[in-house]
Amino acid sequence: MKTSEIRPLKLANWKVSILLIFLLGVLVPVGLSPLKADQLRQNQAKPAPLKVKVATAHLGDQEETLDLPATVEAAQSTQLFARGNGYVEGYYADLGDQVRAGQLIARLQANELPARLSQAQADVVQAGADVHQAQSDVTRARAALLQGKAEVAKARADVDQWRADLKQRQHEADFARRSDGRWQKLLDDGAVSIQEADQRRSSLLTSNASVDSARQRIEAANAQVQASQARVHSLSSEVGAAQSRVDSAQARLEARRAQVDQVAAEIDHLNIRAPFTGIITERNLETGQLVEAGAKTPLFRLARQDRLRVFVDVPQSSAAEIHPGFIAYVYANGAKHTGQLVRTARALDPVTRTLRSEVHLKSSLALAPGMHVQVQLKVKRRAPVLVPTSSLLTRSDATLVATVQQGEVQLKPVTVGIDRGVEVEILDGLQAGQTVVATARDSLANGQKVETK
Repeated sequence: MKTSEIRPLKLANWKVSILLIFLLGVLVPVGLSPLKADQLRQNQAKPAPLKVKVATAHLGDQEETLDLPATVEAAQSTQLFARGNGYVEGYYADLGDQVRAGQLIARLQANELPARLSQAQADVVQAGADVHQAQSDVTRARAALLQGKAEVAKARADVDQWRADLKQRQHEADFARRSDGRWQKLLDDGAVSIQEADQRRSSLLTSNASVDSARQRIEAANAQVQASQARVHSLSSEVGAAQSRVDSAQARLEARRAQVDQVAAEIDHLNIRAPFTGIITERNLETGQLVEAGAKTPLFRLARQDRLRVFVDVPQSSAAEIHPGFIAYVYANGAKHTGQLVRTARALDPVTRTLRSEVHLKSSLALAPGMHVQVQLKVKRRAPVLVPTSSLLTRSDATLVATVQQGEVQLKPVTVGIDRGVEVEILDGLQAGQTVVATARDSLANGQKVETK
């Protein structure tokens, strides 16, 4: 081919290439523009992920230090009130004085009580005399009763004796009757004289009379038995009545003695004594002052200060770890004092959900009842899960923590423990290592896309 022919051909190819490039530059964008517009609209409709600051839930220390407010109290404290009415005769202990158990610290005066005591004692003497007289009556009645019983026994013995005699005389009378019958037959036969027969008849009559006499004596002895028995019955009743009088007199005597004891107790109540060794921390009486039983204001307040105690309320989250024997540190006015936890209530207060615990301390000049102190307890327990306090979401039905998993929010209900200020304990519902939203918003919802900072 000639050179002149080749040049037009190259020129034509170049022009075709330019034309194709132009067509691609125009037609391709025009054909793709609807797809790009649809993607743009979708991107504009989808909200951008919420940017949140996150934190990691982690385990706290196993040893927890509890700082709890408390008030120092005396180991034993009581108010002393009057138990009777009277005027203050004098007081023998004042504010701040050390007193011993049983020591007389005040005395009241009531003029009517000694007179009542004298009358009650006189009534006791009279009641004792009545008892003695009644006992004498019982003794006499019992002696008469014994005599009456002896008379009954003697009368019965007489009856037995006369019955035996009657039987003997009846035998003799029967013999005399048979003899008389034989002699009368002999008299009829003319074998004996009339005089001899009359003698036998006289013996029979004598024997019959003797029998009748014995019967009469038996009847008299029986009457004597009945009379003696009636007297014994009467004497028995008299003994019972006399014993009743003794019992009544004895009851009156006991009642009179009780009255004496009561008045004596009322007199003793006028003496105000210390129930235990301690210090007078309050005095509310003056000499000559009228004092009445049942008054609301105590005469004295007494406190035992050789040992001190404080009561602390341990939160529910640490209550299970608290037990007697714990060492407690009490801080007052910058000083540290060591005490020991001696007992707990073993039940939580249903209102505060706290465990009442008692700590004992040795007496110290730096501590006094009524002082406000801080009690420190070091408790070993299972390490709690800690999260920022700001991560909690409080809803009406539960407390929630927003966790982040694969860029999405998951709301988890949790049980909250001690609020430590910046962080809070989670007792249940969350594990250490989980990612949580550090500053939770009320608008957070399950499944919401987030972007962590």
